[in-house]
Amino acid sequence: RRMILHAIGALATAWAGLSPPRCCPCHHRHRHRPALANFLDDYKAERWAREADYRQASDPEAEQFMADINVAHIEELRQVARVKGAEDGIDWSVEDLSSVEVTAIDDEGMLLQEVLCSSSDQRCIAVDVRVPWYSRLPSPSSLQEMQSAFAAVARRAYAGGGRDNALPPEYEAQQAELQGLMALMNADFGKLLRFYALKHATDALAPTEQVEQATMTQLNFEGLSLELTTMDASGYSLELGEAPAQQQTWSASILFPRRCFAAAEVEDMLFYMFDSTAAAVEEGRINVEAVAPEPAAEALANEQREQQQQYERDARAAAFRSRDRRLRRAVRARRIANSNRATARYIAASRGW
Repeated sequence: RRMILHAIGALATAWAGLSPPRCCPCHHRHRHRPALANFLDDYKAERWAREADYRQASDPEAEQFMADINVAHIEELRQVARVKGAEDGIDWSVEDLSSVEVTAIDDEGMLLQEVLCSSSDQRCIAVDVRVPWYSRLPSPSSLQEMQSAFAAVARRAYAGGGRDNALPPEYEAQQAELQGLMALMNADFGKLLRFYALKHATDALAPTEQVEQATMTQLNFEGLSLELTTMDASGYSLELGEAPAQQQTWSASILFPRRCFAAAEVEDMLFYMFDSTAAAVEEGRINVEAVAPEPAAEALANEQREQQQQYERDARAAAFRSRDRRLRRAVRARRIANSNRATARYIAASRGW
């Protein structure tokens, strides 16, 4: 079939007296197969004018994104290309993915240039493959939004490649390096995580929903994922009284404001984001009632840890403890203020003021 297609393409080109066809700005794949070196030189020299539909090369954030993906995330990119190729009918038992790179992006997806080499006839072709994002990017979009979109595509590519719940190799290595920090957060700083989730995932919460629990399930140099348990009391009605609250468990992924390049930078980023969370509580920008009161056992364990604070030698834990203490003070003060306002409204209403 490959030889027939090649012969047909050569015959049509000779008959029409035209140069070999360019790849059109759609999903069709280029089937012309001259020698690899000559073909790639011609291919790169006469790149079809896709800049009208994609990000211009002058966009510095797009350039930075593509450079980062093509170097630091090449294994994830290869997995994306292989899964997309399998969906398009490529038989990877006879085709080899010699190289792949992102050459352009837009708000709906990215364009990959792949070089495929056949084990049956020792020929290679360069093809353009469109890979869509799973949700459209805003226009213009930031570097962080592009990275998040690619991360979603990569995660699904690994899952679609028969590795359920698998992480790309780079993220697996980063999570292994940060496993101790993640364990510390889950063991001792549940309240920080609940308010952190409330601040950064508030758009996903209903007005009547309360965050009961937050567990960090992933942590890497670009962000983190939380598993949230929430209770929704929206079933209450005047006619039927209070219906059973609905408990839900779901996940939220939160990207850092910028990508980190070392574990120490991740700690600093968490300090920064926890400080901003505490500041938001202090300034009244977070509804503290949207987080369920702390369970008695957790409050008692925290008091015991506070009493041992003077003997704590772990500087990292001590730094997180100071953020936790600040948040607790802010939450306590905000709840007292809310209670005082509610009491004042009740007195005013009962006396007809």
